Amino acid sequence: MNFFYPPQPTRLWPNAPILKQFDANPDYDSEIKYNGWRLEIHIDPKCPIFYNRYGTIINIDSKIFDFKNVPPLTVFDGELVHFRTKDVKNIVVLWDCMFWAGKDLRDLPLIQRRPFLEGFQIAPNSLSKEDEGKVFRTTQMKLSVKFYDMIMKKNDPLEEGIVVKNNQSKYDWSVKGSFDTANWFKVKKMGDHSLVKESR
Repeated sequence: MNFFYPPQPTRLWPNAPILKQFDANPDYDSEIKYNGWRLEIHIDPKCPIFYNRYGTIINIDSKIFDFKNVPPLTVFDGELVHFRTKDVKNIVVLWDCMFWAGKDLRDLPLIQRRPFLEGFQIAPNSLSKEDEGKVFRTTQMKLSVKFYDMIMKKNDPLEEGIVVKNNQSKYDWSVKGSFDTANWFKVKKMGDHSLVKESR
């Protein structure tokens, strides 16, 4: 199975009026934006293949991560907490599944794709060194503004902000190059975190 370019969330500022509109819309929910590299994970019979969002294979030992119960020809979207963090390494957080055992899920709404991640544990409240080598899945919150404020208050360096997603949307993708989608919105922390090079 070949690499395809994943969608990039549209960037919003925390005070954007549209962010408050998501709070009252049941079709939108939010999840943590971790301080990591974007992953497209292809499950190969030999070992998982990790691509960055530009289609380059990431030079890391993917065999340390537990995907043994996942069938070949499965493709996940997620984040690798490793290169951009100092003390916490080798953690994968998944938030989407585009193929499962060769079946194309990209035309399904996001809310129907998420159950394919339920074989993985939900990411803990805070990632730590004890989580190295583990694969987690994200959890969602409905209130985008309140969720963003909670992430700001935690002030966890492993968390850059939030991503708001339309849970009824199909998975946008391209074979030509990276692109922004109108179905996902990224709200990064103000201050030092907002200056970090984009990874998702």
